[in-house]
Amino acid sequence: MRKIILFPLIMSLLFSIDGKVVFYDGTSIEGAINSVDTSSVFFIPLGLPLPEEILVDNIDTLKLDNGLLMIIASDVKQLYKKGEFITLDGEEFDELADGEYYEEEDEDRSNLEYFSFSAYGGVPVYLRPSLEGSTPMPNLGGGAQMPYYEAGPINISPGVRIMTLGFSDGSMDEIKAIQLAGHLNVDLTPILYFLPDNIYIGGVGGLSYQLGWGADYGGGIGIFVGGTMDYWFKDLPFAFRVFGDGHLIPQSDPESKTGFGSIGAALILVLKRNEK
Repeated sequence: MRKIILFPLIMSLLFSIDGKVVFYDGTSIEGAINSVDTSSVFFIPLGLPLPEEILVDNIDTLKLDNGLLMIIASDVKQLYKKGEFITLDGEEFDELADGEYYEEEDEDRSNLEYFSFSAYGGVPVYLRPSLEGSTPMPNLGGGAQMPYYEAGPINISPGVRIMTLGFSDGSMDEIKAIQLAGHLNVDLTPILYFLPDNIYIGGVGGLSYQLGWGADYGGGIGIFVGGTMDYWFKDLPFAFRVFGDGHLIPQSDPESKTGFGSIGAALILVLKRNEK
């Protein structure tokens, strides 16, 4: 009887590989993967001695420590049996030398996992009372973002951006400024998983600093928040974004604040290397 109990334990330890299972509710577990087939995964959670069966239908992603995605949205990309990787059409991967695993190719990585640059333009559509009657200038600028990473049920990415802003009352005393900002982008796609694969909805917020000239405008510290919707081109390293932002900025008197709301669009370039 003892031999019968020890045999599956020895087999699971012999052919296990480390990875992480993420469920649709955002929770995840890490441990050793013993096998993967089209219906279930046998997984040994950290701290437990024996594998447990997890149905593929309950799995959002299964990712190895080396970055290989074996399951995406309950779609099995790779099988794993007795230490061998197998494609669904029956083609077997060679066993990997020196204990290394098959490395994920760039095609398996989301565009959100890369650095990106953006260029955008917007126009104020709402002015606080202190700015009413003035003519707003377009908001033109650009920005850079780091790759997104998991933060509980959402993805987040820090970034920086720069843009122009200004308001004219028809006189020579025009408010003009350059806004420098640090922000945090939030991707809600893990929660809104029912959206199409190339549509991403999120938000953005951060601190800004206005460097002003004209009308004795000294600028100063402000804040902004907004929402975004991105359309990612599947075969190109580009995305198109529409956004709406609300800005709270200093007036000519740094102790007083004013604000405006704007809408606009951006073109995003993903810094994804082409290996072809």
